[in-house]
Amino acid sequence: MRRVFIAYLVIPNLVFNIMGYFIYSPRGLVNLDYLFLAFIAPLLNRPLNIALFIMWIGIDLLGIIAPVYHFSSADMLLSFQYAFSLNGENTYLVAALILCAVIMIAIICVVIASQNRRIFRLRAASPIILAGLLLFSADILSGANGIKLSTQIAPSVNLATSAIYKTSMQIYQNLSYSTDKAIFTKLKPQEFSTSPLFAQQFDSEKQQHFENENIVVVVVESLGISTSDAITDQFQSPFVVNNVKSRYIIENGTVPYTGNTVMGEMRELCGLKGDSIGSIIREPLPTCLPSHLRDKGYQTIAMHGFTRHFFHRYKWYPLVGFNMMYFAEDIVRLGSYEKCGSTYRGICDGDMVKYLREQLLQTAPQEKKFIYWLTLNSHLPVSSDSAEGSLFDCEVDSATSKFEDVCRLFKIQHKVFSAIAELSMDPDIPPTKFIIVGDHAPPFLSNEKRNLFVDRKVPFLVLSPLAEKRKYATQETHHD
Repeated sequence: MRRVFIAYLVIPNLVFNIMGYFIYSPRGLVNLDYLFLAFIAPLLNRPLNIALFIMWIGIDLLGIIAPVYHFSSADMLLSFQYAFSLNGENTYLVAALILCAVIMIAIICVVIASQNRRIFRLRAASPIILAGLLLFSADILSGANGIKLSTQIAPSVNLATSAIYKTSMQIYQNLSYSTDKAIFTKLKPQEFSTSPLFAQQFDSEKQQHFENENIVVVVVESLGISTSDAITDQFQSPFVVNNVKSRYIIENGTVPYTGNTVMGEMRELCGLKGDSIGSIIREPLPTCLPSHLRDKGYQTIAMHGFTRHFFHRYKWYPLVGFNMMYFAEDIVRLGSYEKCGSTYRGICDGDMVKYLREQLLQTAPQEKKFIYWLTLNSHLPVSSDSAEGSLFDCEVDSATSKFEDVCRLFKIQHKVFSAIAELSMDPDIPPTKFIIVGDHAPPFLSNEKRNLFVDRKVPFLVLSPLAEKRKYATQETHHD
């Protein structure tokens, strides 16, 4: 019996807990799935036992890795279909190494437990069941379990979990979504940066404020809030250097985020919170900002430097109201645009700003445009070529000078801020409001790197043409 507990309870959970000390991991201390496997092991031959152990570890890994990238386990499974869109030689190598490690651990554990076949009889089930019940009960009493008691007798600690149960329930929820079911939650005005636009567009008395104004919304990939004031000041510097205050009211603020990039897009485009990628729109949403602006005569344009097939954006962008879409496949046919990046290789953000300028310059005198741009190059892992030419100084803070990938990320994002600052001061573009906002904090694996950013909040910056002379504040904002 000792070998069973060592093989099915101690080894796998110990490995994952040691891993959690070095990388971000929301996993419970003990995954009860392994005890269940120990319970049914007497009924299985060794090859099947090893195969199930490999699957158990794989699901456990999925439950750890998915939250790192702001996914649910079910969303992570759905995302595997896009793996062939990536240029990830290193990614495939890491995946192969992980698979080898999983197979080795599974074989070792099964061999340890089955050295003495006598311990693999059903009479050994009682201690296993008892251990599982004790851990489950302790988890409930700690308050970390979904089953809530009226009183909590201990500090909330995620003691026990079941990766298989969680993943199965998430997959079931995704499969059960239908167009006649409410799958979105309406956000409060302070929970998304574009909420003043919603208020103005849906309030006829306020629409006159920007009747002749274009609107540009830029969602910056992995733009979090740095805990360093020196880094934050550097992101403001392009607007100071370019004297943007001479033409715009500049406002900064923060909004909470949940989920991945697609959920960030739904937050800013529709003021909605979705449960998962499985809840992405399947029918037109007239309440989304692009839909309403289109009905008011705006030309609504979506831009993204990666493939149109990634997360099926070519399917759901029209459903939120975009009548024109430009992805990497489209833009490369329109001119000479460079590609950047490694795993997520697409049109360079710098060239996307040039294309954004072209769109604004092509605006007719009586025409109005709503242009939405989702950036690409700051998608982790970031590449060195995407950071070239950035004026961001990594030496201003010990964190950016210590971690090369953090430095690169800031350099890439700073280039976007600089490009927008320069574009906003272009005397040839028509009156335009700019909103720059993050989708989610950068999903670094390392706890040390994740702690460099404020938890569960992203920044936004608004440039409102001075002619408006009005306050743009419903979120946590301040004026410059």
